[in-house]
Amino acid sequence: MVPYRQKTGHGSIIMRVIRTAVVRSIDARIWTPSLLTLHKNQGKRPLLPSLQDLVWDQKLNLKPSFSVLLLFIPSTLRTLRLWLIGGYRFSHEYIRRIESTLAGLLQSLQSQAPSLVAYTLRPFKTFQTWPPQASVSFVAHHNLCRIHLAHSVSIRSLILRALSTLEHLVVLRVMHLTVEGDEQLSPFSYPFLSEFSTSGDIKALTTFFTHVSFPKIERLSLWEAVATRAVLRAEMHHEWLSILQNACSDSIQMLHIHVRTHPSLGNIDRVPVRCDLLAIIRPLFAMYGLRDLRFTISHPKALFSVTDRDIRDMASAWPGMTTLTLDYNSGPTLPTISSLQYFAQLCPDLESLHMSAFRMELSSPLLADGTTMNSNKLQNISFRRLTGKNRRITDQTEMALFLFRTFPLLDSDRLEKCAFQNRQISVQEEGVAMMK
Repeated sequence: MVPYRQKTGHGSIIMRVIRTAVVRSIDARIWTPSLLTLHKNQGKRPLLPSLQDLVWDQKLNLKPSFSVLLLFIPSTLRTLRLWLIGGYRFSHEYIRRIESTLAGLLQSLQSQAPSLVAYTLRPFKTFQTWPPQASVSFVAHHNLCRIHLAHSVSIRSLILRALSTLEHLVVLRVMHLTVEGDEQLSPFSYPFLSEFSTSGDIKALTTFFTHVSFPKIERLSLWEAVATRAVLRAEMHHEWLSILQNACSDSIQMLHIHVRTHPSLGNIDRVPVRCDLLAIIRPLFAMYGLRDLRFTISHPKALFSVTDRDIRDMASAWPGMTTLTLDYNSGPTLPTISSLQYFAQLCPDLESLHMSAFRMELSSPLLADGTTMNSNKLQNISFRRLTGKNRRITDQTEMALFLFRTFPLLDSDRLEKCAFQNRQISVQEEGVAMMK
């Protein structure tokens, strides 16, 4: 921050019209006297009286003073993003003081920024939990419609229950949902929430979604659902996805889930288990209004099977799908490339499709009637692996022609070039390849 020299004229005019500001690295020992003088000279009015969007970037190796922050905030403020930058060397007592001060800051904002509708906290790495008293401070802000608690904050489910009383809350994003052993949750609802994002271990997520309901949810993201068992149990995943589905309403349109194992389980010496992917995700079939589904499951000791009939069932379950991503470690049972016709027939709005693997066969007993329908919207297809009966496919001419006939909006120049030059199409040994 550049040192302020009190001036009249253009400088004061500029400060009066600023609507968006980023304030970085305020050291209270240096800046507090000057800013207090400026505040006094302005009749104790906010330093930026027209401010609507403020990013406050505070390095905690400097002496933080949130009272300085309040000097900037006018009643017009609508968005506050508070970033706390620090390392691991702060004492436990120091961290507790910061957490308590943040709760007090929210209480002060209730009267000073009544127009506040969006709040983001991005804490430093040793910030452990959002203090319970902060939930009371949040609830006092009746106009809050967006809350984002980012990075390493652990959020107890009881605090999330308190936040459900905010009548205007439509977007809630939190990291590291936890459920304490002594917590006794009663059912609660987010009546107007349209978007919810969180992460946590599957046990905590199961407990939370057992007690919550989202009657108007449209977008739900679980960017990390952490499995803590070394052996994959399909019935466990089926159960918690069933609970998740029951918590959501028919209005849900977007669902993103990334299931991964705890890092400590990666080196366990076990023979990989084989599992039908649909045995896990079938509860999601009840979400028939889904338009965007991205389901990734990363388990080092599991191989997942998908059949042509599974492809048909998925296409039938989600007729309005526009984006479908299913990423997993593929097992020996793969769907044929010809099963993609089901998406052309049953999902007329599908624009983007990714699955982990296909088998290079253009005949399927489920397509014996010879029905062919073109998809008028699908533009992107991707997969990580394409196999033949005994080897990787290198001659993709037949597949290219099939895909081009079935999905005419795919890049025809690239498809024809790859087909007639006898090259691989959207197949790579590593990574995900795309046809655009």
